[in-house]
Amino acid sequence: MKIVGCIAEFNPFHYGHELYLKKAKEATGADAVVVVMSGDFVQRGEPAIIAADHRTQAALSYGADLVLELHPAYVLGSAEYFALGAIWSLEATGLVTDLIFGSESGKIEDFYRVHAYLRDHGKSLSTQIPKAMKGGLSYSSAIARVLKQEIPISGNDFFSKPNNILGIEYVKAVLKRNQKFRIHTYQRQGANYHDQMIQGVMESASAIRRHLHAGGLPGTSLVPEKSLHALSYFYEEHQRYQDLEAYFPFLQYRICLLSPSQLTQYAGCEEGLENLLWKKIHQVKSYNELIQSMTSKRYHASRIKRFLMSILLGYTKDMASSFMTEGPSYIKPLGFTATGQLLLKKMKETGSVPILSNIAESWHAETPLRGLALDLTASDVYRLGTPLPSPLGFGLRTAPKKG
Repeated sequence: MKIVGCIAEFNPFHYGHELYLKKAKEATGADAVVVVMSGDFVQRGEPAIIAADHRTQAALSYGADLVLELHPAYVLGSAEYFALGAIWSLEATGLVTDLIFGSESGKIEDFYRVHAYLRDHGKSLSTQIPKAMKGGLSYSSAIARVLKQEIPISGNDFFSKPNNILGIEYVKAVLKRNQKFRIHTYQRQGANYHDQMIQGVMESASAIRRHLHAGGLPGTSLVPEKSLHALSYFYEEHQRYQDLEAYFPFLQYRICLLSPSQLTQYAGCEEGLENLLWKKIHQVKSYNELIQSMTSKRYHASRIKRFLMSILLGYTKDMASSFMTEGPSYIKPLGFTATGQLLLKKMKETGSVPILSNIAESWHAETPLRGLALDLTASDVYRLGTPLPSPLGFGLRTAPKKG
């Protein structure tokens, strides 16, 4: 049985994502599609615009058979660790045979060329990237500069395109895990990944989020019908879409309990970032103002946001280290179709970690699963940012969606 793995955030689910799931089966001839998806928080260090259960329902409506949550420990890391966690999670199912991702290149031979170079020169790359970053480059820009100098690929902009860069991280993760996935890619269509404005074509998630936060209605011209239903339902329930600004008072509270030295225990704190945060948090009045005041060539905005979210969720360096060395400790299904339900049954035999089928039972066990506390915290903190009060323990009461 051929099963293809996809990695996504669906923030929100749009026409490009619908194409992704369609291509997953078409390009690979797979019998089923397994998606590893970020939960209530995403890799940008922000809350997802709508909750994970709503995004899951949309994915199941457009081709996903099984949606698994990527643990927050990986979501709050760099693109490198996000990719590693996603690949490790697909591997943990014991069923996935193929991997597919969209890219600006659309040529799998480009990525196999990168794969061959990393296989033969991985150690030298690990020393060159930090050197490039010391010059003020972000991680993605640093790896792009190094690889561009080393690998002959037609098209000078291959290493500057965001989906190509993420594809490289997937290839690196497959190589690091010594995984035998058959790797596929297809050419991404529509607006560019970072486009902020509505273009009238297949829109980027960034542009759609900007439009929604500005008070625009989603409409089926922006997202497929089932995703529109999910967005509309969430908005009707909460009277707004999730936004970082709602979490600023909670971040202030967390930091006022900590000294600069205590801030260093949280994931993402390096190179004196704790002192900069301690200084700026006492000068600003909003989350966005804080991020802007801290952003520089040395500290990029996405890195700062992930660090702040780590503080908010209590995600420490020790926790990060355990997930980077030991991998995911469980598989958490967010939703499934009839085919996905059959996959879950098979995974009880093929999976390398337990399936989290009864969250409350696992939490109240004598030894809860590693990382479950962070998972539940993320679920509750996400809902603190909504205007409607709700009791804690939301994660204990949820069950996978059926598509």
